[in-house]
Amino acid sequence: MARGRELSSPCGKCDSSPGGPEGGLAVPAVSDCTRVDAFSVAGWNEAAPVWRSLAGKSPHASFFLSNEWADCWVATFGKLLKPEFLVFEDNGKPAGICALVHRTITCGPIPVRRVYLNLDGEDEADETVLEYNSILCLPGYEAAAADALARVLLTRRGWDEFAARRLAPGPVERALRQSFAALEIETNAVPAPFVRNRQFGDALASEERRAAD
Repeated sequence: MARGRELSSPCGKCDSSPGGPEGGLAVPAVSDCTRVDAFSVAGWNEAAPVWRSLAGKSPHASFFLSNEWADCWVATFGKLLKPEFLVFEDNGKPAGICALVHRTITCGPIPVRRVYLNLDGEDEADETVLEYNSILCLPGYEAAAADALARVLLTRRGWDEFAARRLAPGPVERALRQSFAALEIETNAVPAPFVRNRQFGDALASEERRAAD
């Protein structure tokens, strides 16, 4: 069993509609992210090379945070969900990146302005079931990137709930907990069953060996 964690504030059964923005860890931080650049979905061409680079370097990368998945997701949902991309820099060099999706959902009769972490927030019928969610960052920048993200969100108005769904357990999850410790945090452990196809894995390894030869 793989397990993911969802960090958010309480909410019951919800319907959603598109919205938008207004206006001691296991791996210690090696530095701070001193600058945050924000790109709208129209600026994906500028953010994509950073995403691609960090997806290849970050120990927290997964299939659901790969460059190929991001390109496909943005092409499919970008116009509807209008994600923004935050690039966290240290001394002018990208150290981390994530996406934010802003939507207004309804919890019973109450509208809630929710911010989703990364490529998430689709309607239930279109949900891609994001797994192994995280912040793409260089090793040692987990706390710095989480702090930078928290500073961005906590200085903005226009949102009620931050939903970091299906987080991979590890240093990024712990860093987010620490960075958002001033807020009420609700955690749901979600099992994600999978079947390992050993035959496919052996065949893939064989292809890789042939390619190397």
